[in-house]
Amino acid sequence: MRAEVEIFLSEKKHAPASRLTEPRWWLKLAYPIDTFTVLNLLNISMQGTEKTHLFVSEKLKVFKAKLRSWKGTIERGKTASFPLLNLFQEDEDVTLVDEQSVIVEHLEKLSEKFDRYIPDEELHEKYKWGRRPFDVHVEHLSEEESSIPNLQEELIEVQHDETVTGSVLDYCEGETSPWK
Repeated sequence: MRAEVEIFLSEKKHAPASRLTEPRWWLKLAYPIDTFTVLNLLNISMQGTEKTHLFVSEKLKVFKAKLRSWKGTIERGKTASFPLLNLFQEDEDVTLVDEQSVIVEHLEKLSEKFDRYIPDEELHEKYKWGRRPFDVHVEHLSEEESSIPNLQEELIEVQHDETVTGSVLDYCEGETSPWK
């Protein structure tokens, strides 16, 4: 649609129409489009009545890790993590050099902003029994967790349920195991 928009704005003698022919302007536009697309997908993935605090905090932790990765990728001059930016850069054969520091700075600031949304590591660690019941020793549950009716007993049952642990071990030891 880029060509159609250029033609339309040029015919209407719209002032910004001349910018549409500048590859640098399109490069600057591609990054925010990619960023808003990812943020929108993150937002949608965290909505709904079935989403727990642990689920949302894990989504945010993953996103922060991606931000760090993207920052490193951009610092190396690579754009593969940003589909539209990457496509435009390849199609127009323009370099990222001028915009690189602006993008890196934006990713750093975005990461800082997300810091305030991610709960304390202690809180995440405190409720890890909900995600990884096999990694938790029942005797190490906090007083608050120990007061949850039947929590200790249910964790013990899950940890010793051979239909769960047995099927995992059978798979790992079986002929189709990827670990053999």
